[in-house]
Amino acid sequence: MRYLAYHDLSKAGVITVEEAAHVLRIGRTKAYEMVAEGLIKTLPFDRPKRISARWLKAFIDGDDGQLSASS
Repeated sequence: MRYLAYHDLSKAGVITVEEAAHVLRIGRTKAYEMVAEGLIKTLPFDRPKRISARWLKAFIDGDDGQLSASS
């Protein structure tokens, strides 16, 4: 697993749920709960779950309604 920080998101294409948890400074279990609740949008692949780094950055910046998971 890569350890990413917020400023690394602009260089990353897609990230794992675990990497997103690290950026958000939450636990892996909480990150998967947020995915299950639809709060964190994942890309439409079956396994493993991937998240658009661009979407996560927008989510953190409060612009989560502006981007779809496929952006």
